[in-house]
Amino acid sequence: LDFGLSFHYGILENDQALCSKLVSDTEVWVGFAAQPEGIRQMIGAKSVIALPQANTVQQYMLNAKNAAGIVPTDSQTLSETAVDQEDGTTVATIKQPLSD
Repeated sequence: LDFGLSFHYGILENDQALCSKLVSDTEVWVGFAAQPEGIRQMIGAKSVIALPQANTVQQYMLNAKNAAGIVPTDSQTLSETAVDQEDGTTVATIKQPLSD
């Protein structure tokens, strides 16, 4: 693969929120996931996935290693989200409570 993906983030202490931006130098869906320290697999992780064709940025659970195992979470707590594609790039912006 010959493409770049960067993840920029900051903490808004007054809002108790994580603000982040995913930037890809290709027009693709983008996302990220995290697991607690010590967990060495992504099954069970909570993720954020930005789908440009659907114009959505949502939270998902990664329940299996296939597309059927990627399930939207019951509660969507993201705010100020956007996903845009322009000039061969994809940019997703997200604001997420630190409590998630």
